[in-house]
Amino acid sequence: RYLRAAEPLTTSAAQLAATRAAVTEALAPGSALRSLQAELERREVERRDASFVSAAWESMYLKGRWPLPINSNPGSVTRSTQYPPDVTTQVARAARSVAALTAFAQEVDAGTLAPDVLKGAPLDMRQYPLMFGATRLPRAGRDVLHKAPAERSGHIVVLRGSDFWVVPVVDERTRRPLSVAALEVMLQRVVDETPSAPPASAPPSLAVLTTVERDRWARVRAELEAHSDANRASLAALDDSLFHLCLDTVDLGTKDGAEPAEGAMLDAAERTALVGNPRTAPRWFDKACTYVFSADAVPLFTFEHSWGDGMPVLRCGLEVAARIRKGRYAAPADDEHCAPPRRLEWKVPPAVAAEVERCDAEFAATCEALDLQTLKFSAFGAPQLKEWGISPDAAVQAALALAFHRVTGHLGATYEAATTAYFAGGRTETARPTTSEASAFVHAAREGRPLVEQAAALHASAKRHTQVTGDAARGRGFDRHLFALKTLAEEGGAAAPSFFSDPTYTHLAGNELSTSTLTLPSVRQSIFGPVHPKGFGVMYSFPSKDLRFCATTWGPRGSAAKMTAEIEAALAHVGAVLEAGAKAKAEAEAKGALAEAKSNAKGGGGVNPPGAR
Repeated sequence: RYLRAAEPLTTSAAQLAATRAAVTEALAPGSALRSLQAELERREVERRDASFVSAAWESMYLKGRWPLPINSNPGSVTRSTQYPPDVTTQVARAARSVAALTAFAQEVDAGTLAPDVLKGAPLDMRQYPLMFGATRLPRAGRDVLHKAPAERSGHIVVLRGSDFWVVPVVDERTRRPLSVAALEVMLQRVVDETPSAPPASAPPSLAVLTTVERDRWARVRAELEAHSDANRASLAALDDSLFHLCLDTVDLGTKDGAEPAEGAMLDAAERTALVGNPRTAPRWFDKACTYVFSADAVPLFTFEHSWGDGMPVLRCGLEVAARIRKGRYAAPADDEHCAPPRRLEWKVPPAVAAEVERCDAEFAATCEALDLQTLKFSAFGAPQLKEWGISPDAAVQAALALAFHRVTGHLGATYEAATTAYFAGGRTETARPTTSEASAFVHAAREGRPLVEQAAALHASAKRHTQVTGDAARGRGFDRHLFALKTLAEEGGAAAPSFFSDPTYTHLAGNELSTSTLTLPSVRQSIFGPVHPKGFGVMYSFPSKDLRFCATTWGPRGSAAKMTAEIEAALAHVGAVLEAGAKAKAEAEAKGALAEAKSNAKGGGGVNPPGAR
């Protein structure tokens, strides 16, 4: 499977031969890779309740020293239509989301949430408890995932401007979720009592400290904690909170609770969902889940990635949106008891204050360097693709491969996430869409071969794509297995086997084109950052009859727009190819039917008369 994925990315017969030789050497009896495999199998026996890759994958996240925003945490612009038509303000929408989320979190905590089921099979649910009351804590060398007990997470923390507020979300006597009305009163108080300042003169929030390299943040946090009891208490409140709520002080340009318009306004909303702004839209990026409302009530969402993946987020989004639409919140107590909102106190030493200013400037430069562009493709969507007899995901991946080739001149090492939640402790596996069949389609398209010939290549690519993604979901991928072996080698302090330094492996693992898909009725558009310095991150979805994309890159300004333009052109070409293929198939079937009818007519109709033996 590895060689099949590697072959279309090699550029010469010599490179392919060298890669085959590296694989042969790695699989030889007594090789270093064989020894690592034996150790991996031994550990698998010891940890029957988890995937063989669980420890390595957790270490990958928690040992990763890169800053969390863009590099790890994704974001989403969610639908305003999940709220009643008359609920159009920031506080009113936020109160309803908080009430619905608190009720959902209590179901998760009580273990009463029905299991996820995909294609008739139940999925692993162990990520769900880490959505709430959890925070990634920075530590030197390796972070720690903190999970607060339920009795300490009966509150949320609200970020507004440079202030942090503790807001209770459950009755202090009964532990039942507070009513929407009670939450609305408290959130309005937060808005009213937070000092307002023009964006240009607003001070940066302490939250900007969570945007930097992890060892650096660990040192600063330790200094902040050591400086005063107030700081330690405030950090504990942030860490233990059920989730974070951001009530931004700037709007996105919408009116009367409407959604952002396509184009620049939606691009700005996506950027805000991904990175916020330390002065007007701060995010504590360490928090497991953060729910955001712009000043004009556009709902956004972001989450820290080490605790889990898209499946729990998708389920939570579905459940919460349904509760809000139906007004189905947990029944509050007749006489609610809770403390009023409380502003967190900080005593910031001069060295930390200076670090806040430095981090603010550095993060502003990082955000400015990120290029992004959204695309709504309306010529056709998933229903039409299915009518043409092709998997929508396979068709989109073929278009992405073609678009990437048009932009860069070569096929990209492409990553597509596939869930492995069928297995205990399963998270994701890499599906490799850039197959030899996909390569054949891309080259047929680039060479201008007849459309019918391209259609045959495209359907062959789609068939192979379905096999590859199915293998990944069923635990028959290869990326995570190789990753676990490489991590095991590095854990012992020894150099990884030479197989891992083969240029083809390095290129494949680079993921020039990182892709993922999330389609949810309550989500307008999602976004994540590129993982390759010269590559693209592309999130796509299949809402109704359209296709949606968001491309990100560290390339020069305009690179993302060029990529989305090529995606649009590639999709149009895929449509033309599939239409031509469908037409040719229909004509062939019509000719076959006509020939059969003529043959039957010549043979007396081909039906035995009554009584014939």
